Amino acid sequence: MSVRLVVVVLAAATLAAASVARSSSAGPRVLTVPLLERNGSGQSGTVKLTVVPKKGKVAAHFVVRLNVSPAAGKYGVAMFAHIHNVSCAQFGAMTDKSKQLATIAIGLNGLAGGRSTTTLYLPLARYANGTSSINVHASDDTYTVVACGDIPKVTP
Repeated sequence: MSVRLVVVVLAAATLAAASVARSSSAGPRVLTVPLLERNGSGQSGTVKLTVVPKKGKVAAHFVVRLNVSPAAGKYGVAMFAHIHNVSCAQFGAMTDKSKQLATIAIGLNGLAGGRSTTTLYLPLARYANGTSSINVHASDDTYTVVACGDIPKVTP
């Protein structure tokens, strides 16, 4: 395998980890974040953050679409999701539940059948800063994290 091909393969793998699609017009911009399995849940998925441009009097905002598979993991069907102001690794290293709760930046709609959609009337840049993550939590007594994805930094 040539060095050029290896570089191309590595670049493609890096882009697959978190991709940003921009349209040539002023249309939506989509940021795809992979959700990786946590705590032996067997669940993983993707989050699509879609920027909706300003139209008339409505400010630009973004839509969060979560998909987790399988929909029913070992912790049950009901799941909650949040955007946290720390990375997945930082959240995972915390053992104090009150400190974990303090990292919640915003709650997202709960997942039903492994899916959820939330519209946030906030700028995506607030969370696409390289230090935020999206956690999907089981509805068990300890709100076990079943999947997590770091939101990469996106320059406007």
